[in-house]
Amino acid sequence: MDSADKAFSDVGRILLDNGSYDGSTDALRQLAEDRGWYFAAYNPADENHTPGRGFNQVVQEVVQSFPRAEVVVHSDDDMFWQPQSSFALASIWSCLPDDIVMLSGLLEPEWPHNTPRESVRLANGSTVLCRDSVSGAAMSFRLSDWTRRVGPALDDFGYDSQLCERARAAGCRVASLDLATHRWGYSTHGNEPTLRRDMKPLDKARWGLE
Repeated sequence: MDSADKAFSDVGRILLDNGSYDGSTDALRQLAEDRGWYFAAYNPADENHTPGRGFNQVVQEVVQSFPRAEVVVHSDDDMFWQPQSSFALASIWSCLPDDIVMLSGLLEPEWPHNTPRESVRLANGSTVLCRDSVSGAAMSFRLSDWTRRVGPALDDFGYDSQLCERARAAGCRVASLDLATHRWGYSTHGNEPTLRRDMKPLDKARWGLE
């Protein structure tokens, strides 16, 4: 969370407690208060603590707390963001084609579900990689696209793949670029990239990402 706090210090931030079982809710609430973040806690009666439910609640909190927001950035707590990520994303979204509706800052290896399709060179000199699916762990999107094209997410695991499928079914594209990494090198679903047999390292040179 520290890297996200520093990378996005110029925008409003919401910290969501996704139904913690370890008694950390009070500590998270205090952390948000100390840093001037908005804090969103789960309803104790809600037993759905999946990433999809948390993703949906984050967007709902954005609509309530930042109704004029144009772009939303969602980050899992194990993401490490590059220091200039806020500036980079603002520049990229200003010139991103309208049909690219979801942009992940996590440039993952190749798996069968996220096949790379094309590179798109933008007016600001950045290159993004369009693929079949991109990670929700470091996802950004226009709030207007969420309401008109892709949202809400599935209240379960696999919510990001479902959002990407919905976007592609609507004739849109999803893309990723290299702005963030998993702090421990693992995905939030427990996948260990170095051990998965169906994983291939992404050929960045082939796609013009180096």
